[in-house]
Amino acid sequence: MAVMPPMERSRKRNRPSIGDVFAFPLADGTWALGHIVRERRIAICCVLFAYLAPSVEVLRASLDDAMREPIGILITMGFDVREGAWPIVGHRTPSYPDIGLPAMGETDCITTHGPVALSHFVEAFHGLRPWDEGKLGAKYNRAILLPHLPIPAAARFHGTSRAPGAPPPSKPPPVTDGPALVTIQLVYPGAGMPSTDLVRRRQDFERRLEAAGVGDVEGAETGGGVMEVYLRARDVRRAVPLVEKLAEETGWKDDMLIETAPLDDDDDDGDDDDV
Repeated sequence: MAVMPPMERSRKRNRPSIGDVFAFPLADGTWALGHIVRERRIAICCVLFAYLAPSVEVLRASLDDAMREPIGILITMGFDVREGAWPIVGHRTPSYPDIGLPAMGETDCITTHGPVALSHFVEAFHGLRPWDEGKLGAKYNRAILLPHLPIPAAARFHGTSRAPGAPPPSKPPPVTDGPALVTIQLVYPGAGMPSTDLVRRRQDFERRLEAAGVGDVEGAETGGGVMEVYLRARDVRRAVPLVEKLAEETGWKDDMLIETAPLDDDDDDGDDDDV
């Protein structure tokens, strides 16, 4: 009789709940932990830890020790927990008096990260990948890292980014007025590439954004169950409600998260040419 692999046995659907502790895999075959401290709709807010283990079973057996060193916090989508790809290994009541938890109310503009950000951050923390990998790697890793922690000694750097010993920059707050880069995350099930129908829906959404004068679509990226649309908005206070309205019209309302950030200097210069 064929024996089902351990991971396949654990692939059962779950309803992510506050207090659930889940395991997620890293590129070197080890496993790390996330602890759900808040949740809303498709999003979960989770604390991440430095502890790594060779298997899910080892994590489950050493859970309290594994949770002694929190290193980061972020909001992401809960699909991988819900679908069982990230198995739940325990439940602990959240108690982090020294960590500021992001707001997740119905009216908040949620800053979120794609599911791959969890593994990428923990891998960068341990030097398994460059801390400043990609255009925004250092920025996103610093945003996830707990504010009181320095960049870890194990972090590796390349390119022209600052040295590990330099003081970390403060995290810029979300932009609530004036021009901004609006990142729209359209979430779909699974970690593979989206279907042709989903891509067409995203493209229709982009066309409607520009036709409504919300801003200029700068591009899009896809991966890890998320399609990200980058929108250069001249007035973020006007843009965000329009994005939400058009998302509802195109069927993305319940599968969309928004992040706002300052425009780069070269983006600001381009506004002088707008008609």
